[in-house]
Amino acid sequence: MLSKEDKDRIRAEEIFRSEVQREIQEGQNKKGLLTNLFKFFNSSFGIWFLSAVVLSSALYIYQDIQTTRAVNTQTQLRINKIDTELKERIHGFETTLKTARTSNNLATAIRRLSESESIHSEFLKYSFTGLLQELIFLVPTDEQKELKKVLAIAIKLKKDRQALNRYENARNTDIKASKDKLSRYLNKDFKIRGWRE
Repeated sequence: MLSKEDKDRIRAEEIFRSEVQREIQEGQNKKGLLTNLFKFFNSSFGIWFLSAVVLSSALYIYQDIQTTRAVNTQTQLRINKIDTELKERIHGFETTLKTARTSNNLATAIRRLSESESIHSEFLKYSFTGLLQELIFLVPTDEQKELKKVLAIAIKLKKDRQALNRYENARNTDIKASKDKLSRYLNKDFKIRGWRE
């Protein structure tokens, strides 16, 4: 019969062997997982999976990125065209305003914002406010506040034009106050986005 010390020694050896076997098994399982993955991707089904699912997904993501880029480029081109158009109309407004001597001249200056010749033929039928509304829709949110303020002024200018047209034949009307107000719009509110330099 074995003594208690021998039994404890044998038990300790068995526990040690068991731990060593478990560590060896875990190492083989890790290697086995990589080996199994390699075998799977080297099989017919694995190759089909890679080509059908993984490559298709990569192509879809690439095409989505290209489409987004193209849309952003088109949007930026449209924004640039509208800015150029607005700049030209404001220049016509400024030119007419400088030489204005009557209420009728001031009304003509305001009309130049909407009815001046267009640089881009696609904007021939667009009013000044219509161009501003489209620009507000296209630009990022942080740029919209400033443009909405200009839009409010443009709407107010339409009303001012109607009031000035009432005095079309009144050459003696003092237009200095009206001209100064229009000049303030020009020098303060329209001096954004490079419309006035």
